[in-house]
Amino acid sequence: MFRQALFEFAVLDRYVIDRLARAPSGSNVADRVRTAVLKALKAGEPTASGIAQQLKMSVRTLHRLLADEGTTYRAVLDHLRKEMAADYLANNRIAITEVAFLLGFSELSAFYRAFQRWNGCTPADFRRRLRQFGASGQ
Repeated sequence: MFRQALFEFAVLDRYVIDRLARAPSGSNVADRVRTAVLKALKAGEPTASGIAQQLKMSVRTLHRLLADEGTTYRAVLDHLRKEMAADYLANNRIAITEVAFLLGFSELSAFYRAFQRWNGCTPADFRRRLRQFGASGQ
């Protein structure tokens, strides 16, 4: 049972990453940051300094270039996490605690606060609404 659940998580994780990677992107810095963050989420909360290092620039340059594009590192990270959270929560087989972990949150409470800020409801309420409207996952 546990091995099956791990396999399902891996399949869903790959699906979400593939889906987000195929999203329209250009060569702007925000898109490059988004791609780097997507890859780094598996290791925990990606930091601006870690992403800047991956992109071979200083943190200051990263922040300046994102500001030139009208965004911030935190906004890019939050937007990506919001999209991924909705995808993960659509699958009822993934526990909410696992969703928090997959998105790089170190604590469940931090995920709940962020999710409420993004959607105006808790992850459990969001999942309940999806089920109510027939959009429940596998």
